Amino acid sequence: MQGELDLLEITFDTIDEGITIYDSDLKLVRWNKQYSNMGITPAEDLYRGASLFDTYTRMAKAGVFGDGDPIESANARIDALKTGPLIETELLHGPTNRLIRINRFRLSCGGICAAFRDVTEERQAELLSRQSAKLKALGNLAGGLAHDLNNVLAIIIGNLEMAQRDPLSASESTDIALAAADSGAQLVQGLLAFARRQPQETAVVSISKPLKNLCSMLSALIGKNISVNRVSEKDLWLVEIDVNQFESNVLNLIINARDSMPSGGELTITANNVDVSEQAAKQSGMIAGEFVCVSIADTGVGMSASTMEQAFDPFFTTKDAKVGTGLGLSMAHGFAKQSSGYINVNSEINIGTTVQLFFPRVQSVCSEVVSVSLESEAARSNLHTVLVVEDNDEVRNAIGKLIRSLGCLAITVASAEEALASVELPGIDVLLTDLNMPGMGGFKLAEKLLQEYPALGVIYMSGNADNALEDSENLEHDAVLLQKPFRRADLLAAIGNLQRK
Repeated sequence: MQGELDLLEITFDTIDEGITIYDSDLKLVRWNKQYSNMGITPAEDLYRGASLFDTYTRMAKAGVFGDGDPIESANARIDALKTGPLIETELLHGPTNRLIRINRFRLSCGGICAAFRDVTEERQAELLSRQSAKLKALGNLAGGLAHDLNNVLAIIIGNLEMAQRDPLSASESTDIALAAADSGAQLVQGLLAFARRQPQETAVVSISKPLKNLCSMLSALIGKNISVNRVSEKDLWLVEIDVNQFESNVLNLIINARDSMPSGGELTITANNVDVSEQAAKQSGMIAGEFVCVSIADTGVGMSASTMEQAFDPFFTTKDAKVGTGLGLSMAHGFAKQSSGYINVNSEINIGTTVQLFFPRVQSVCSEVVSVSLESEAARSNLHTVLVVEDNDEVRNAIGKLIRSLGCLAITVASAEEALASVELPGIDVLLTDLNMPGMGGFKLAEKLLQEYPALGVIYMSGNADNALEDSENLEHDAVLLQKPFRRADLLAAIGNLQRK
């Protein structure tokens, strides 16, 4: 019998975890050597009958539990042990600077057993692993971006050189170069959408019409071996979205679904009003409320668990490199977040994938998206002089040429300070300013000028607008946001939008 007790004692002291046992009065009964070596409790306090309340009080006074009254903190923890659920916790032990994981168990006698494990190295290893994963993702992002942009630049440079060498084919070559430049701009917009930094031109709309427009072209897009089911409620709630980005992202998701069914299958597109309950919101990571849900479901090859974990990573794709960049889901993720919504993906191997986009309901009258003709004289009939403020010399000169091509006078300056110091404003109709410049930025410049010239029209430009839309809502004037890079048609459309406000 004594031998068995000795064996139990040896086993108790050789367990990797620190162990403490308290009786029903929360007085210390037993502890092992591992717990002693951890230094969590001073050696002079490790004795039979030591009060857990006294131990907690000393720890609280030492700042282990943060700020607050030590007695109240100790009492709160004692009450939690007696009545509350015993959940796993982690504690940073200040004196040793070690991270300790604690598991507690209630004993049949009414006492408490606590197991302490030092997880400092484990957490450091996890941190290094996450940092390594982030660096790998950044490398994939940079490599994918460099690959696609180099292709775009090769097309632009090659065709512009051909235009220089052969004036007869200049028109065709420049058209190809412009189309490639547009592709590069779309790539950057996709990255901005992933980072949720893409400026949006939102409107309060029902998605029924843009969704119907997309579905009308599906037969030519997906082929005859895929059947399409479209289910949509008649009275969809209104949402506030960028319609062009909505169409682009849904189209990308449909193409992803098509590519997952190379041998044919079934594509189901649904749109319905959804009231997300508190319980459902907690399970899905959403906020409870009313949403319009757009769902794209396929019966394709599906995704494995490891693929699902990387589904939103930019440039991650299971497709051949020649097929796509792997930005589809990451762009949709960024667009949903920018629209104050959510995205949910469910997938099973050989069963299929369902992607759901949730957009919050808004209570407003539907607004129409108005297009402006490139050569519309009415859009610029009252426009004569534009003040361009842009710190990049080449960009400033190019914008000046675009404005002059519209038959307007362009005054170009390199900074907000130069604009305030040297420009006579009474004859200027529009301020066209970059948002982010050294020194004074575009918002501050506009505020100063509008104090003296309240009738001045303002168009902001930016390649990375950050929180530009939120900031512009705080200004006491109407303004238009123009995203770089832009073409002549975009500039004219911005002017038309400004004149309608």
